[in-house]
Parts: sequence; structure tokens; C-alpha cells
Amino acid sequence: MSNKSIRAWYDELIVSSDILALQEIRDKSNASQERLLALAPADHAMILSPRLGNTPYYKEQYAYIYNASLLNVSETRVLNVTGDMGRPPFQTRFAVNNFSFTAYNIHTSPDTAAEEITVSLETASRHSGSQVVIGDLNADCSYYDVKNGFYGYTAVIGDDADTTTAETDCAYDRILVRGDAATRHRTAKVHDTPSW
Repeated sequence: MSNKSIRAWYDELIVSSDILALQEIRDKSNASQERLLALAPADHAMILSPRLGNTPYYKEQYAYIYNASLLNVSETRVLNVTGDMGRPPFQTRFAVNNFSFTAYNIHTSPDTAAEEITVSLETASRHSGSQVVIGDLNADCSYYDVKNGFYGYTAVIGDDADTTTAETDCAYDRILVRGDAATRHRTAKVHDTPSW
């Protein structure tokens, strides 16, 4: 992150977010993660998942950067799902004031997105309480038929959003909510990455 404009963009994004979900982290040394957290205000913290992947050669981590003066974390774990998921969802329980919710950070594989979305949402929906599912679900275009819906979850990032940087116009990245989270969320939007 030596480019000042890139650093400024990330800095503004982190400062303006109470929770920021990150995916596809491949840096084994954690140096990138530490540099990114250093951009955050002093009251922010980071939670990292274990390195996940179904091959020994390709592993990723999920992360959250969050405002620790506002939010408490009571539980983190990799969601135990049936079937062969390359990167199972990372489950984190957050609380703020008298409201708590469980966040599931998910990155599905394009070729098996429909199956991974189904098993992840079915497993998560067995748990009670407010839930937020966030990530690169590959939940649109040729990877997932949005007519299948999202198993009782409401899509905050809808079907008409373009979350890609490519020429395609697809809503691969999603935020899905259920329970009180469906009425309590304030804002959710796609942040366009500038061309540097």
C-alpha cells in the first residue's frame, strides 16, 4: 500500500465503517493484515479466521475490522456445514447495546456457488436470532439463479447491484439479513473501487 491514494481510500472506508468484512486474504505472514489494521482508528480491532481451503496449496482467511469501542465480540468459529466447501463460513457473534447478531462471512466457489449458498444458509438458519450473511457469494448471473431466493433472508444488496469490477453486471457480493437485523441495519452499499 505504498500508493497514497490507495491508502487514503482504504483509510476512509475503514474509518466510516463500524464493521468491515474482508475476504480472500492470502498473506501467510499477516503483514498485510497488520498494515491494514494500522490504518484504522485506535479503537478498532481485527478478527481473523483460520486459513481455510480444501487444497494444501490454496488457503484464504476471512477477517472483520470493527469498532471495538462500540461492538463486543462474544464468539468466533468456522461454521460446521455438511458437504465439501472449500471455505466454510466464518461465524462471529457481535453485540452493541441491547442488540446482538451473528455475522457469517462467506466466499463461495463460482462452480459450486448454488450448492454452497444452499448449505450455508440452511445451516445458519437453524440458529436463532438476528443474522447477517455477507460476502462474495457469487449469487447472480450464471453461478446462481436468484429466482431460488435466499431461504428466508432479505437481500440488502439486491439483484440490480453491480458488485463486479469486470465488464459483467452481476450482484455476486451480497449482504443478506434475517430477524431483527432486517429492520435495524442503517446502510449497505456497493463501494466502487477507484481506478488508480
